[in-house]
Amino acid sequence: MMVGVSLMLAVPALTIFLSSALPRSVSRWLNVGLGIVYTTVQAMTFLGAPSFYQLVVALEILVTLTIVAYALRWQGATRAA
Repeated sequence: MMVGVSLMLAVPALTIFLSSALPRSVSRWLNVGLGIVYTTVQAMTFLGAPSFYQLVVALEILVTLTIVAYALRWQGATRAA
C-alpha cells in the first residue's frame, strides 16, 4: 500500500523530468496518459473526504485536466537548441 502511495507522489516529479528528456510525441502522450490516470485516482479519493481535502483534490483535478487539454492541443513547437 505504501509503495503505491509513494509512486503516486513521485509521478508529478517524474513527469516534469520525462517531459524534457523524452521525444516530443512520447512526452505528449505521457502527459495525456498520466494526467488521465492521476485525475482518476484523485477523483476516487474525493468522496467521503474532509472538505479541506476535497478542495485540494478539486484543484489537483483541475490542474491535471488542464495539462491533458494542453497536451492534446499541443502542436509541437520547435525546441530551442
